[in-house]
Amino acid sequence: MASFAAGGENVKNHAGRDFVISESGSVRFIKASMKNGRRVCVKYPLDKKRGAKQRLRKMLSALTMQPFLQPLPFVPAAEKNLLEIAKLRDFAAADLAVPEILAVQDGFSIFADTGKTIAEILKELRRRDTILHDKLLIRCAECLGQVHSAGLCHGRPDLRDMFLAERGVGFAGFREYPEQFMPMAAAQVRDIWLLLIVIVAKAVDKDFVLAAAFRAWRRQAGLETLESLQAGARFFRLVLKPYRLVSSLIVSKKRRSRLLVLQFLVSNLGV
Repeated sequence: MASFAAGGENVKNHAGRDFVISESGSVRFIKASMKNGRRVCVKYPLDKKRGAKQRLRKMLSALTMQPFLQPLPFVPAAEKNLLEIAKLRDFAAADLAVPEILAVQDGFSIFADTGKTIAEILKELRRRDTILHDKLLIRCAECLGQVHSAGLCHGRPDLRDMFLAERGVGFAGFREYPEQFMPMAAAQVRDIWLLLIVIVAKAVDKDFVLAAAFRAWRRQAGLETLESLQAGARFFRLVLKPYRLVSSLIVSKKRRSRLLVLQFLVSNLGV
């Protein structure tokens, strides 16, 4: 029977009935119920070595010379845990919705469960209300703009790491910390680049949602961040044709989404 202390309370596994374990990339999550009925999430950062595919991607990214496309150095799990707690406190100080921190121990942290993720909500909405589904995607980009207007970045925004909050969308699941290795403007460009790819992959009306999501984010972006993104768009113009060719030969949903975002940025940033 597994047990984790959190402020004097115990999280236990009763034959797996109140205990769900999941793993995503370099993080393991355990969602559980306490004796008092409160739902919590226990998060363990993991030390995972890069595979051959990731090492190849790292080499290719380094050739672009674009700060926001650069691979991030390895960060030990224990340091990730401390960086995440610091970022959660920075977000909370900026009045951005984040999970409540219940306990911090060596190698793991315990947070209040924030309910269904945006990814889970979107899955339900897609079956019954595609208009509301796409509006929620746009709202996610708008709320990331609020993060950037506060002088912060998420690191690797994903719909699995967002949740509905009183004032829009809340953020959790901080996995990467690009602001430790590049200027904040570049880290924010990396944020919106990654989120737009995810948004396009999920959107029903892809062209409309991409344009609306970008506008919602851009209204709150700082000048330095927009200039950094424009420099990235100039680079994208150079690689767009060869990338189209590769995408036609190697078909994948993520590659198609990335191509749509590439084309959009080149067409809409005046380069």
